[in-house]
Amino acid sequence: MPNTNSTTYTIFYSLGMAFIVGSALAVVSMALKPYQDRNVKFEKISYIFKTVGFTDFNKKNADQLFHDKVKEFVGKHDGTIVEEGHGTAFNVDVGQERKKKPADRLLPVFVYEDSKYIVPCYGVGLWGPIWGYVALEEDLTTIAGVVFDHKSETPGLGAKIAEPEFQSKFVGRKAFDENGRYVLRVVKAGRAKSDNEIDGVSGATLTTNGVDAMLREWLPLYRPLLEKIKQEKIKKVQA
Repeated sequence: MPNTNSTTYTIFYSLGMAFIVGSALAVVSMALKPYQDRNVKFEKISYIFKTVGFTDFNKKNADQLFHDKVKEFVGKHDGTIVEEGHGTAFNVDVGQERKKKPADRLLPVFVYEDSKYIVPCYGVGLWGPIWGYVALEEDLTTIAGVVFDHKSETPGLGAKIAEPEFQSKFVGRKAFDENGRYVLRVVKAGRAKSDNEIDGVSGATLTTNGVDAMLREWLPLYRPLLEKIKQEKIKKVQA
């Protein structure tokens, strides 16, 4: 019989239990990964659909509806279309792209039913990452809808960027002027004085600033690419 009171026994017993528990957790993690991946994919599709007000979908039909209704493009800030087709834009991680210089970033674009152009963006709030999807009308200027979300903003304050009440303020606003210059601003709550200014979340100035900075960083980057995609669409229609 082993001496269960010895230091050697304790060490080997601990190592053995750690191996067993670690192996069990690894097996569980591998088993759950397909479900986790599907949930992440569904969440992303939900973001994109909600920017254009489309809500008639569920986990069973979302992927097929997305395939039928959305065209995908990946390009660069200079307007170059790098690739297009199902899955191309969907697999671009804008959080990772943000680590690159703006001119080097891959920019994913989703075109809903050939009429609305949806672009993802990524930034920083008070406590961590924030992100969003912005849908522009065919004029590439008017906002059709937005969806924002966050990792760890304060409940009841900064977390309100994920609520419809805040997001609805963007609908119908102009992101660009007639010359294509970016003009949208998200300002401190109660400070909006013009049509291109949107009141931020009350009591969450830093999160509001984060949303403003995120949109100012990303939307102008997309503009040349969006114009190119629209031009290519017009050429195909006329051909």
